[in-house]
Amino acid sequence: MTITQSADPYKLTLPNFDFAIDALMPKLTAMLASNRTMIKQIALQPGAPTWDNTMAPLEAMDDALNQFWSPVSHLHGVKNTPELRAVYDESIAPMSQYYSEYAHHQPLYQRIQTLADSEHYQTLTPAQQKAVDHALRGFKLSGVHLPDAEKKQVSVLLQDLAQKSTDFSNHVLDATQAWVYQVDHESDLDGLPAHMVAIAKEAAATKKLTGWVLTLDAPTYIAAMTYLKNRDIREQLYYAYTTRASDQGPNAGEFDNSKLMHDIVQLRKKLADKLGFADFASYNLETKMAHTAEEVIRFLENLLAKAKPKAKEELAELKAFAKKSDGIEELKAWDMAYYSELLQQKLFNISDEQLRPYFECGRVLNGMFLIAKKLYNIDIVPFEQDYKTWHQDVKTFAIYKEDKQLQALFIIDLYARELKRPGAWMDEAIGRRQLTANQHQIPIAFLTCNFAPPAKDHPSLLTHQEVITLFHEFGHCLQHMLTTVEAADVAGISGVAWDAVELPSQFMENWAWEKEALDLFAKHIETNEPLPEDWVKNMKASQQFQGALRLCRQLQFALFDMKLHQDNINLDDPKALNKLLNEVRQETSVMTSPDYNRFAHSFSHVFAGGYAAGYYSYLWAELMAADAFAAFEQDGLFNQKHAKAFKENILQVGGSIDADQAYRNFRGRDASIDALLASYGV
Repeated sequence: MTITQSADPYKLTLPNFDFAIDALMPKLTAMLASNRTMIKQIALQPGAPTWDNTMAPLEAMDDALNQFWSPVSHLHGVKNTPELRAVYDESIAPMSQYYSEYAHHQPLYQRIQTLADSEHYQTLTPAQQKAVDHALRGFKLSGVHLPDAEKKQVSVLLQDLAQKSTDFSNHVLDATQAWVYQVDHESDLDGLPAHMVAIAKEAAATKKLTGWVLTLDAPTYIAAMTYLKNRDIREQLYYAYTTRASDQGPNAGEFDNSKLMHDIVQLRKKLADKLGFADFASYNLETKMAHTAEEVIRFLENLLAKAKPKAKEELAELKAFAKKSDGIEELKAWDMAYYSELLQQKLFNISDEQLRPYFECGRVLNGMFLIAKKLYNIDIVPFEQDYKTWHQDVKTFAIYKEDKQLQALFIIDLYARELKRPGAWMDEAIGRRQLTANQHQIPIAFLTCNFAPPAKDHPSLLTHQEVITLFHEFGHCLQHMLTTVEAADVAGISGVAWDAVELPSQFMENWAWEKEALDLFAKHIETNEPLPEDWVKNMKASQQFQGALRLCRQLQFALFDMKLHQDNINLDDPKALNKLLNEVRQETSVMTSPDYNRFAHSFSHVFAGGYAAGYYSYLWAELMAADAFAAFEQDGLFNQKHAKAFKENILQVGGSIDADQAYRNFRGRDASIDALLASYGV
């Protein structure tokens, strides 16, 4: 399948990764200066404001800046070289200053307000109207009404926040990669899967060390904590991992985020105060489905009340199993994953390592694409154009609609490596928007994971949890790529309420559990045999295994985040954040963490990502995802009526419709909490 562009209404622009680092800042400086001139011209032009003379040129200007900078920002996450990091850090101040000036531009705000108040507004499409509404909301939440002196103070606060959040993320990456555990005797790796032993051997060679090396990269750490029989090594790994970027642990103080965390929370508090909000949580919830922090906490504590008694039962069962199996008198935090895996194998006769040969990475990708085709009538194929990215493992794919027209592209980077930050995420490379009356721009997404790469004699084989992670991030991509909205600010993932943005991703995870879907890709790497039916049944039976413990863990993160931003801690106390975390742990956890555990010091979602006062959104959206999937459980995994409704009412509409109304349009009612609780076995 090839792309023909000459006569069709689609414009494809590819992100440019082939840039000279030393040319970035001069280009950025020139572009920001040009944009400032354009903003002034748009704001002060004569005549009544319209979409075409006001919103459209602003959209084009924003898009041009994004197309220039999104490759730089993305590489900062996946190829964080010292040279690029230096340039990125240098960009933070001018970018923050520019966006503050933009958000505080009174004549531009007034022009858009005049547009919203005009008769012309009534002639706009619903998506265009929503884009205007969101723009005005953004101006107000940025303090456009403040006196000039206070606007400057807000600008400084935002600039400081941007810099400190970047520093936090850099510290986590540096701390993760600074520590390794060298193993001289292969017997100390008993239990570790063969492919991970091979990766440990290669890691040692790369670092010019003898024997084997275990790192804190997610694939190695998770595998070691789950399968390594050597309890002492598990403890050492746990100690290093849970003290990353903190005042504790083997690298104590070297990349310490303690002061950064305190400063970030304090800056957010000051920002909320300047903008007239009681606290940062109240400020942040202005753009969410949930309206108040109290509403969110009631939601979380209601779940906790139902989950904690069951979690205590699950922990008691695990302790009894560990004692019976190996005489473990006191179960420790570094034992949890190991004995949970053994107990799961005993109860359900299934294990991740048993399943792993059925989940070869390339085959999983192809199966996921086939599932999307069966649901949404799209074709996903390798992008045939010669296109330079940032690593040989990176792949680009194209999505075609039923009419064979190009719909979108996405760029996949799946494997962990040096200079790449941990975790999995989706991000926007280029957004969809209307270019002319007859042409729109093709959306492009980034999909990033950190799976174990292929070793010399081993293909990349995923755990089932990694399959779920891949499906999750692909769900985000689908919302970005399948949008039909032409106004950029509300197309795809843009403009979607943050506590609804996880709905498509969590919804997509469900197909990684169902036999009808698994049969499309779960084939043994050597025999090509499908995943045995009784194994699939055991997988499904294990889906709720320790569900209450998992739910309590999510509730711990969400409650810590929300209470942290509710202005109820004493920031004069340097230990206040740790005290709050310990209080929330006591409320939510049934397993005591060691005193040295500094989980929050690497909690990038909240301190360096977009989830501050918003981590609850995973559970908020999961409620909708579980309720949405219940329709398919009842009427068929690939039910075309439901799939079409989900595509049209959730995936395609972006932020052009309020999230609660979009969900009602799909389901015919609000979501019920029952499906969420059932999914955790609570």
